Amino acid sequence: MKLKTSLLVVVCLTICGLSFSQAPGTFSFLAVVRAGNNMPVCEKHISVRASILQGDVYGDRMYVEVHNTTTDENGLMSLEIGAGESDQDFMEIDWSQGPFFLMT
Repeated sequence: MKLKTSLLVVVCLTICGLSFSQAPGTFSFLAVVRAGNNMPVCEKHISVRASILQGDVYGDRMYVEVHNTTTDENGLMSLEIGAGESDQDFMEIDWSQGPFFLMT
């Protein structure tokens, strides 16, 4: 009985460890879109280009994608970075080579 319990604990810990060691397929990004007069851009169709930069805020662009979305009644937009239109593969980013920055 003790061996079965120990084996179960080892299997559970291994599965948990493997599930946390993988990079995410996407991540969420929320922002309020504002016009030049600082007023929210409400219920409008917009295009957003998101770039992942490596090293610093002026670093090399490792990944670029475009999203077409609509702001809500408060000017809020929600994106899933990694799920936009791109010629590149988000999953090929080597996150261990950071730091990384997001430019929109």
